[in-house]
Amino acid sequence: MKFPHVLETLPTEVGRCLTLQVPPNLLYLQGHFPEMPVVPGVVQLHWVMEVLEDLLETSIETKKMEAVKFREPLLPGSHFHLEVRQTDDHTWSFRLWYEQQKFSSGRVLLSGAL
Repeated sequence: MKFPHVLETLPTEVGRCLTLQVPPNLLYLQGHFPEMPVVPGVVQLHWVMEVLEDLLETSIETKKMEAVKFREPLLPGSHFHLEVRQTDDHTWSFRLWYEQQKFSSGRVLLSGAL
């Protein structure tokens, strides 16, 4: 399994918010780390890009990412929200969080921007 379990998907005025759960058998947990498996940051970014492609109904290309922060480890079994919000024509902010826990956040500038 490569994507978390989707528990809920809600459109917002400027994007989309999903409620997800990390499955214990997530492929990306293997070897990262054996004593305490965590979802790698690059996987969290990949999920953000998949949600954006689904929302925009096209494949996208990233020009750059800004202000990307990984604050707390995302663990197997964790519930979390993944939200993407359009901030201008080519920029999207994202965050992964649950209640008071902040897992990651940042901005994605898509190609085509000046």
